[in-house]
Amino acid sequence: MSSRAPRPHRIAAVLAALAVAGAMSGCDQAETVPSQEKEGVAAGVNLELGMLEAENLLIISTAEGEPGRLLGTLYANTEDAITVTFADDDEEITIELEGGIGPIQEDDPAGYDLQEQEHLFSTTADRPGGRAPVEITTDGATESVTIPVLDGSLERYEPFVPE
Repeated sequence: MSSRAPRPHRIAAVLAALAVAGAMSGCDQAETVPSQEKEGVAAGVNLELGMLEAENLLIISTAEGEPGRLLGTLYANTEDAITVTFADDDEEITIELEGGIGPIQEDDPAGYDLQEQEHLFSTTADRPGGRAPVEITTDGATESVTIPVLDGSLERYEPFVPE
């Protein structure tokens, strides 16, 4: 009884056939995946809490422990005014929102833009590139989130660096 070692060209042919079969099955699978609606890319956190809808929340700072400016857009999904509080470890930012500035609609994107008025934390809990823990409260509902801290030394964020 003799055993023959498989010939290299046969091994190569089997491997090539497996590679082609794998590639073809990947193409077939890609066609069956349903397309999904894409949302805009943003650096910040989005949140729905009670009647509050917040988009792209982020903090601009130059270093950990330095002042940080809160940015993003807030929407009140009610006709009544609501109070929103952002609290970190040592302070709070309170914002009064008029009612009726939401929900977000493509033809009426009005909201409270935090870039229009300065809302500052006197110290930032994490360095740029990190995430700062913040508790958001409105109408008795509270949620803890970690908001990205972006580097105020970058040209696009320099206008928002707290002075």
